Amino acid sequence: MKALPGLIEAAKKTSRAQRRIALAVLVGLLLLVPALPVVVAVLATTVAVWVAAQPLLVGMVLGAFALHRHREAVAK
Repeated sequence: MKALPGLIEAAKKTSRAQRRIALAVLVGLLLLVPALPVVVAVLATTVAVWVAAQPLLVGMVLGAFALHRHREAVAK
């Protein structure tokens, strides 16, 4: 707890504007905390959908290539 007197002394030297900015940042962070689970859930869902869509995307690309080759073969 040696840092506590230094922290108190530093707090006394701050201006009123600096204290207001620090308070606004603290309040902003506290307001963000309840939103964190939602953010994590949205990110996890996005990754899950992207991973699940990979076989579909690969199948679409391979199917388009096969259709292209088939049309070339029929046209000859």
